[in-house]
Order: sequence, then structure tokens, then C-alpha cells
Amino acid sequence: MEATIKENAVPEAKPEELPLVRQKANLRADRREIKGRIYDLQFDGLSEADFEAAKQGIYDEYARKESAFKENVAKVKEALDAKKLEIGKATASYKAAIEEIKASEFNTATPEELEKAKETFEGLMAKEKESYETDLAAIKADIAAIKEEAKQRVSDLKREYAEVKKTPMKRADKASKLDTLKSEIYHVSGEADLRALSKEHEMKALVASHKEKLATYKNDYNLVRTRMKTLIKNKRAEMKKELAPLKAEADSIRQNYTNVAPVWYRFGVWWRNWGIRFANRQKNAFISWNGFKDWFVHNAVYIIVLILAIVTAANRPGWLNIPTISVIIKNTAALLPLSLGVAGCIVLAGT
Repeated sequence: MEATIKENAVPEAKPEELPLVRQKANLRADRREIKGRIYDLQFDGLSEADFEAAKQGIYDEYARKESAFKENVAKVKEALDAKKLEIGKATASYKAAIEEIKASEFNTATPEELEKAKETFEGLMAKEKESYETDLAAIKADIAAIKEEAKQRVSDLKREYAEVKKTPMKRADKASKLDTLKSEIYHVSGEADLRALSKEHEMKALVASHKEKLATYKNDYNLVRTRMKTLIKNKRAEMKKELAPLKAEADSIRQNYTNVAPVWYRFGVWWRNWGIRFANRQKNAFISWNGFKDWFVHNAVYIIVLILAIVTAANRPGWLNIPTISVIIKNTAALLPLSLGVAGCIVLAGT
């Protein structure tokens, strides 16, 4: 019986470990309490030996907590190093696989194979496009029908509501009927919105499936047309997909460690994160028109100044020389603090 109970017993959940920054805050709070705890000992009626022993016990308790905190910091640092090593090994493995592809794979398709692959690709693309447009039109028609049906039903209910409101009857009966009609109106509208939302989710899933199929067809065609390049591209996509969760785990561990890390380490992490954000902003600025417009608006002043400098240097070649640059730097050094101060006053005061 006891063995059965032990087998069925639910294992105790381990307490969730606090973040290092919280542990550090608790340790600081304990350190601030040491003097107060020692001060309170004098009111406990202890002998001199017991007082010294209790005092030493307080210091020893704090020392144990401090040692445990340092061990936790070291464990997090080790976990971060291990995760970085794992990422490095995975990256090196994929890079080796890519080099192997470059050395062993070649574009050996004959013109007949290329023509056949092209015909197959175009046929699959046309068939998928036709099927996608048909299904998409059906979903849009369903959404329109749902909204039209709900609109008509709500219109009828509102008309009935207006008629009941004008009809003479007991106030309690009228209030009850009006509340029922209101509830029905809200119910019809809410149900229609939910049905339309379900159809919109279905449409998004259809679009995603369509894009995935097109990418698959294109990839299969490119494996015949440009085999080596396509294999390398697929391998890099696979590497990115596999490394994404590892990098997310590393970022989580790094954030936990950074909060208690030395200043030089935090400074380096800040520059690293700034570089990543800057690179992503520049990348996004040139992959879409909206991204480029946003980039141009935020950097228009620098672009205009650079254009003016280039035009001036082109019209007057002697302008761009060391004395001119020295004068610009001197004037900027003198007026920049003043201009920043005035700008700060304008921002803070609003005038």
C-alpha cells in the first residue's frame, strides 16, 4: 500500500529561482539590516559571549547568502557560455555543410531537363493560383454574406424596437420588450462578428498555405535550374530556424546575467544590442517602400547637409581642406552646447 502511494505521489515542484537582479536586491537589503539586527540583540538579555556568538551568526548568515548569490551568478555565466558554445558548434556544423555543398554539388541539368522542370513549375503555379483565387473568392463571399445577413437582421430588429417604443403599453412590459430587442441586436451583431472573424482567420491560413506552396514549387524548380545556390539557401534557412530558439535562450540568460555583470560587460552588451537594432533598421529601410520613406524622414537633415557639402566641394574644390574643417569644428564646439540647451528648453517648456 505504501509503495502504491509513493508511486502515485506527485513530485514536488521546485521553487522558481529568482532573477539575479532580484537576488542582488535581497542581498543588499539583508546587508542593510545587519546593523539593526545586531542593535536588537542588546535587548534580548544575552551574556557577552552569547551576544558575540549571535553577532557572529548574523555575519555568517549574510556570508552564506552572499556566497550562494555568487555561485548563482557563476552558474548563469556558465550556462551562457555553454549556450554560446552550443550556438557556435551548430553554426560551424552548418557552415561545414555549406562548404561541402559548394564542393560536391554542381548545376548539371541538361536543357531538356530545364525545359521540363519549367513546364512543370508553370503548370503547378497556374493550378495553385486558380485554386487559391477560387477559394479566396468563396471566403470573401461568405464574409460579405454574413455581414449582409447580420445588417438586414439588425435593421429589422431596430425597426421593431422603434415600433415597440411608440406603442402604448405598460412601462414594465415595454421596458422588458425593449431590453429583449437590445439583447437580440447585440447578440446578432456579436455572432456575425465572430463568424466573420473565423472566416478571416481561415482566409489568413489560406494565404499562408498558398505562399508556402508557391515557395515549395519555386524551390523544386530552382533545385534543377540552380541546384548548388538553392541547396545553400535552404541550408542557411534551416540553420536560421534551428538557431532561433537557441539564440532566444541565450538572450534570456544574457539578460539575467547582464543585470549583475561588471560595468564593462554591460557596456559591451549595450553596444552589441545597439548595433543589432541599427543593422535591423537599415535592413528594413531598403526592403520596402514604407521602410525607405521612414528611414528618409528620420535622416533627411543629415542627407541634405551631406548633399550641400558635396555640391559645395564640387563647385569650389579648394573649400574642402584642413583649415575649413578646423573652422567648422571650432564653431561647432562653441555653439553646439548652446544650441542643445536652447533645444532642451524648447522641448521642456514647449515654447
